[in-house]
Amino acid sequence: DLQTLVHEVIAQAGPQTQSKLTHIIESIIGTPAEDEPDAIHAEDHTADRMGVREAVKAAWEDLDNADQALVIALAKGHSYEELIEGHPALNNKVAVSRAVSRVGTVFLNEVISAVGGDASPDATPRTLLEPIMAMLAELYPHDFS
Repeated sequence: DLQTLVHEVIAQAGPQTQSKLTHIIESIIGTPAEDEPDAIHAEDHTADRMGVREAVKAAWEDLDNADQALVIALAKGHSYEELIEGHPALNNKVAVSRAVSRVGTVFLNEVISAVGGDASPDATPRTLLEPIMAMLAELYPHDFS
């Protein structure tokens, strides 16, 4: 039985490398009758990614300094209290949530326009902003460090 042979090989091999185990198993059961199938060519999404990147950059440049500071603070993981303390216009959690939603909408509109898609109705500002903040950190590493 093949399963028993494999377990026996593994038990006897001890700390041998995977390559050695592969050779032992091949010597017991032989090599596959067919070659492995060719790797499937993955679609190239470079143009889409560049379009999204440009949309994120355009949205970023459309934000005023206070909104950019808010996004940077969010990317750095600041708490509600730190956001309220660091941004005078945000004097409570509701104001922070509204600002995040507003900024998220700016990015969302730009990105959707760039890719020609639709927004998910169940997307939250946080789920929308997290990948955008990651892209902004790539585009503006000095600001997001």
